[in-house]
Formats: sequence, C-alpha cells, structure tokens
Amino acid sequence: MNKAQLFTVDLLIALVPITIALGLSANALSGLAGQVQDYAYYYDMKRVVDDAADILVKTPGEPPDWNFTNPPSKLGLAKYSSKGRGFNNIDYEKVQALNVSYIGELLGWRYPYFRLTISAIGGTSVKSWTYGSRDSVREIFATERIASMVPNQLWSIVNVTYRGTPLRCDYTCKFNNSRYYIEFEARDLSIYDYWLLVERTGESSYDDQYIINNTFFSPAYPHCCEEFPSDAININKSRLVKLKLSESGKYSVQQGTNYLFLNVFADVLSSYYVIQVPEGTNESEVSPDLSGTATLVVLEVGR
Repeated sequence: MNKAQLFTVDLLIALVPITIALGLSANALSGLAGQVQDYAYYYDMKRVVDDAADILVKTPGEPPDWNFTNPPSKLGLAKYSSKGRGFNNIDYEKVQALNVSYIGELLGWRYPYFRLTISAIGGTSVKSWTYGSRDSVREIFATERIASMVPNQLWSIVNVTYRGTPLRCDYTCKFNNSRYYIEFEARDLSIYDYWLLVERTGESSYDDQYIINNTFFSPAYPHCCEEFPSDAININKSRLVKLKLSESGKYSVQQGTNYLFLNVFADVLSSYYVIQVPEGTNESEVSPDLSGTATLVVLEVGR
C-alpha cells in the first residue's frame, strides 16, 4: 500500500467520529428546537389566558358602565364609579348581563373551546359560560383569580328610636316622631328579591309596622298625622327581624320606584334596611354587610 492510499484510509477513519458527532449534534439541535417550540407555545397560551383573566377582573370594559341594555365594545367585569375602577371588585350587574359572545370576542374567537366560571368561595352559587366541547381539544390552559363581588344593594334608615326625627314631615302631631319611609328602586323582579331587615340593640317593647306603595301616603305629602292602615304588616319586636317583601298583594314591591313607610314604636336604638339580593337567596345570607363575597373566577381555554 503506498502513501496516498494510507492517507485516504486515515482520512476516512478520522471522518467517522466527526460524522457521528455532527449527526448527534443535528439530532440534539432538532430536539432542542422542538422543546423551544413547545415552551413558546405553552407560554403563549398561558399568557393569553392570564391576560384575559386580568382584563375580566381588573378592567370595567368599554363603556365602563355597560349593562343589559348597553352592551360592551370591550369586555371587563370590574366595578366602576366616578372615583375610578375597582381592581378585583366584580360588578354583579355585569355578571348578570354577560354572555358567551362577549367572552369569545375578548379571546378573538381563536379557540374551539373556552369556559368561564364564577363562583362564591365557600358557597354553592355558580355561573358558567361555555363555548365548544372540552372533549374536542387536546390541551386545556386554565387560570384563576380571586375577586370580590357584592350581589346586594341596600337602602337604609339607621340609628332610629322613638325620639328620632321624622323624614319630610313638615308639621307636628302625636305621630311626628315615628313616621319614616325608605325610597328604593326595584329592578328586574324575576332575578331579584327584596327584604326588609331590622336590627335593634335590644328587644323592643312594641311591634313596628310597615306598608308599601300606599296611595294615601306619599313622600310629597306625607300624612304623618293620620292613623296607619289597620291592615299594615307587623314587624315583631325581636332584636333581629328579616321579612321578605311580597311581589303580589296589596303591599307588594313593584318594578321601579317604591316607598316603604314605617310606623316605628321601638324604644331601643334600631336600624331599618331594604336589601336587594339575587332571587332565591337564603334568609341566613340576607345581611346589611356589604363588604362583598369572595369570588373565584376560573377561565379555561382549549385548542
């Protein structure tokens, strides 16, 4: 074998490990590229779901006071007032007006499946909106947020006793210290209940009375000196009283503005509340505490 042949063989032998190394490197790079793609896909989807959840609980949407009759051009569920928007404070009215199409528009209709669930932590109340089938997608990306939602609306007269000052009674008579009224606005009676709640510092010696929307009594000209109707509804003298206001009968809540007139005999410090709550709310949950209900918001997106 001459020198040229030896050089060729040596070169071929030397190229074998180099070829193997290049092959392994190519396989490694291919696997790494696949991993990078997987990570990029995962983080892109996670970002989409996280951003959408933040928009829901931290922004009020556009317009900021959107509702059933004024749908949003941009979705957001945060409560809004003249003082600004309330991060993580969900507007109950917006939740009631929410539908699948609003959520789909927020996500750009890019995903064959999504589901939004809003539920009270520690409670049984759950609302959900679903598009598509969970079984039709290979992967689910989910995130959750904890927010506050106040389902109640409240009107009140507080710190009242038989020595209190009457509301809008312009002349003096024997009943002048005991006639009060609460003006409240009843919305959709198919989704809300209204309760009268009385809190006293102790048991009174007397029952109070109330009537609603009586044609004889009116805020413009309250007949404070007239006897209360004989069929007025009694409010017993307990420390705590909860009465669900009727939606039928003579003294019933009506759609729109209502006037609940009180004939107060309590000889202890008392507070009177009319409270709007979701229909079917249990009596044990009726309270003037408006601190809000801890609420879990879960958003799932699949593709």
